[in-house]
Amino acid sequence: MQSTERQQVDRVQPDVVQETEVIDPSYYQKTLDEDLDKNMFKADAYRACWFIWSFSLSAIFFLAVVAFKLEWPSQLAIAVLIGYFNTMMYHSTHEIMHGNVLKKKWMEDVIGLLGFTPLLISPTFWRTWHNEIHHSRTNQGRLDPESWPMLDDYKNSKIQKILFSLTPGSGTKKSYLFFFYWASAKSLLAHWYYRFSRKDMLFVNNWRVSGELLVQMAIWYYALNLVSVDKWLWCFVIPLVVQNYLISSNEVAAH
Repeated sequence: MQSTERQQVDRVQPDVVQETEVIDPSYYQKTLDEDLDKNMFKADAYRACWFIWSFSLSAIFFLAVVAFKLEWPSQLAIAVLIGYFNTMMYHSTHEIMHGNVLKKKWMEDVIGLLGFTPLLISPTFWRTWHNEIHHSRTNQGRLDPESWPMLDDYKNSKIQKILFSLTPGSGTKKSYLFFFYWASAKSLLAHWYYRFSRKDMLFVNNWRVSGELLVQMAIWYYALNLVSVDKWLWCFVIPLVVQNYLISSNEVAAH
């Protein structure tokens, strides 16, 4: 009986899919606009305080490691806190870059430049990659630049096979390290490979993106020279590992 029902479903399903009406997203927006409070969509600058708070605490803890001779347990604890507040700074920057916090675009650019510096993400690139493409095509296979590849892509792409071997569930030993570096690796892959290989990225302002990346790299260079090499572990390596873990573990969940 179950087999017969399954066969019927298999025969009917294609017709159901073909007959499904595709509704323009603007319909939902117009429908919701009638019921939602108009003030809900106004910019709320007070939410930028989350960025100011996390940026300030991250900087304070960073300078504490630089300025004082601390025992390694204290340095380790501070390094973890720097990574935590850098993650908070990243998420607050993420929200601000959606344009629902500040009214001035140049202010978003400044915050995006600073807030995304640990992961070397250009705010101009982010607007196109994340805001315009990802959020308009979320989970639509290869159309969504932040989704994992479809089976056909995996079979026909060497780079996708390599990436899959890095991910949790692939069964490889190196996949256990995935959460500790993927946010940084994804940024590098997106900026230096997909930016030039995806057709939907062709209209991005590459000169501006490259200029912003140069500014961020200059900040990294200055910070590295500010800190003695024996403290790089506490000021850069561990915070970056912590930030990668927190961001990557959040992104693989249904967020």
